[in-house]
Amino acid sequence: MRKKVDKFYTLVIGKIVMAVGAVMVLAIAVQIATRYIPGFSITWTDELARLMFVWYGFLGAALAVPKGVHLGIDYFYRKSRGWLRKCFDGVVVACMLMFSGTVLYSGATLLKVVSRQNSSVLGVPLTYFYGTVPVCALLILIYSIATLIDVLRGEDLYEKEEGQQ
Repeated sequence: MRKKVDKFYTLVIGKIVMAVGAVMVLAIAVQIATRYIPGFSITWTDELARLMFVWYGFLGAALAVPKGVHLGIDYFYRKSRGWLRKCFDGVVVACMLMFSGTVLYSGATLLKVVSRQNSSVLGVPLTYFYGTVPVCALLILIYSIATLIDVLRGEDLYEKEEGQQ
């Protein structure tokens, strides 16, 4: 199940991350270039770059979850076998589910608070800025559920990494 979700993440979310990153770099480049033109400045590029940076960071974090590239201490996991490894898998999945569920709930609550506010320069709703929190938490939750299904089927959580190192 995780392989299907990982394919989707790589194809769709990967392309979105690249597009958001390109817009961010372009906004920063325009901002830098217009500083050297006297009497001409584009004030909204700073806020656009900040918006893109927030989305880039959170979407990148959601994209990193299926790849397993987040910081982790797996010394005991690699030394374990059998039922102990399955216990570790269960704990990891439970933590992922609790974390993403909590962040999703908190992010949705945050969106209610900022729903009537607009950004100062772009004039867009602040939900565009803060919306990244529940969206990315939902993406992590989806992957966590796919991981839970694999763990319940008896698959190792990090089986692909066994041959590495």
